[in-house]
Amino acid sequence: LTSATVEVSSNQVSASLEVMCEDLVMLYGYMADKDNYISRANLEEGMRKHSDLLLRDFMLRDRDGQLLSGKLAHLEPPVIPDRGVLVEDLMQTKVVYLMAYPVAKPPDYLTIQQKIGSGGGAFLPSVMQLILHQAGTESRPMVVLSGEGDVQTFEFDWSGAGAARPPPGATADPAAGQPPPSMGIESYGAI
Repeated sequence: LTSATVEVSSNQVSASLEVMCEDLVMLYGYMADKDNYISRANLEEGMRKHSDLLLRDFMLRDRDGQLLSGKLAHLEPPVIPDRGVLVEDLMQTKVVYLMAYPVAKPPDYLTIQQKIGSGGGAFLPSVMQLILHQAGTESRPMVVLSGEGDVQTFEFDWSGAGAARPPPGATADPAAGQPPPSMGIESYGAI
């Protein structure tokens, strides 16, 4: 289970991803010692490895379905004792990855997908709780993305402070002769 908070501004998309240390143990195969501790060295190594995995498996796409290129802006490790962390405490011990995705212009649509744990080996089912908000507006309701190919597309309005467009998939007024919004995507084949 990963928690993600995505902030969309006119020149950058920022993502804060909170990951349990238990995920590092499952993904990278670390073993507990005889006293049931995962070593500090293993957890630190896993944290470093995991940033590359997140940049690969947490995907943001623009209106045209093109992947945004991100980088690790900051890593907030938990306090890990010299002895390491007991296996039963791994779920409460969390790492925060702050990712930055520069954009050339304010995005009007953003499609988010995650496949954390599905690449390069045995599939480990993953779930992401995602909260997104556009700078200057309220956060949108939380959505849940499974690692099985779910995608969520968001629409943004940059014309005014907090001006809202109809929610995705809303039925347009038939009297106005306008079709329902297509989310700006001409073909889902790119996704």
